[in-house]
Amino acid sequence: MSTETLIVETETVIATPEPPIIELKDVEVTFNSRTGSLFKPNKVYAVRGVDMRIERGQTLGIVGESGCGKSTTANVMCGLQMPTKGQVFFNGEEVTKRGADARRRIGRVVSVVFQDPATALNPRMHVADQLADPLRVHKIGDEASRAKRVRELISFVGLPSSALDAL
Repeated sequence: MSTETLIVETETVIATPEPPIIELKDVEVTFNSRTGSLFKPNKVYAVRGVDMRIERGQTLGIVGESGCGKSTTANVMCGLQMPTKGQVFFNGEEVTKRGADARRRIGRVVSVVFQDPATALNPRMHVADQLADPLRVHKIGDEASRAKRVRELISFVGLPSSALDAL
């Protein structure tokens, strides 16, 4: 049995008195496998005992071996996966069993870039439209302020503004 490693890297920020954007406390995710019997399937422990805090302005990267729980952890953080055990907090409010309203509030603040780059971006949309799309979905700003923010974002990552017109 090989040991798997989950490494979480975060950018250091100065602590604030505000609650963290996302906090996980003793989160576990267990799946039933196809092996075992009908009434007693074997369990697969995808994530065990994850504790983490993501403060305002902090960037989080999760890296590790295949199958170590990276995507499952990210899915729990964003509300795409319910934990089997533990608690999830958003801005200090427990959202472990969140409804549609809580998912919308979290979606305005948290985004995930999944492992497969082929499915992360739409090859039929210009880069500018893909960057502006979440702002439109969450009704943030008007078109002029969205366009300004998209230009800021592309500059922030060191790409020329001409990259916005690429497909």
